[in-house]
Amino acid sequence: MRILVVRHARAFEHDFDKWPDDRGRPLTEGGKREFARSARQWRSELPTPTALWSSPLARAWQTAEILHKEAKWPVPTACPALEPGARAEDVIDLLARESVDTFIAVVGHEPDLSMLVSELATGTAPHAIVALRKGGLAELRCDGAVVAGAATLLRLIRPD
Repeated sequence: MRILVVRHARAFEHDFDKWPDDRGRPLTEGGKREFARSARQWRSELPTPTALWSSPLARAWQTAEILHKEAKWPVPTACPALEPGARAEDVIDLLARESVDTFIAVVGHEPDLSMLVSELATGTAPHAIVALRKGGLAELRCDGAVVAGAATLLRLIRPD
């Protein structure tokens, strides 16, 4: 299995007056433009995943929609296991249910995604061994069953 882990693009800072529910906090216009540029570049540099899972929060969902439109990745599917505060083990369990030939992209939030990458690559990371920047990507490969420690980190891509 191949896995692309994408952190949502640059969003507005938390503002309770504008977004009383932080789930609705969107990407900035600049964040959308910058990420669309990255997505177009990834279209030519990365193979197209067979599935795109996203946190349902606005900023992650908008990022997934940009990937669909600009990189021509699949239509996103909401994945509550990618919401902030989710456990890496829960996402790994979902990935493990998929065929080993699947190529899945996931879009979510920090610090959860860095922990996901770290646990996939090391098995028992007490802290993240990577840090995904907003709009960044990590690519991993599992040559067998998807379990903690079974993945090889192939690359980290910064948004710039």
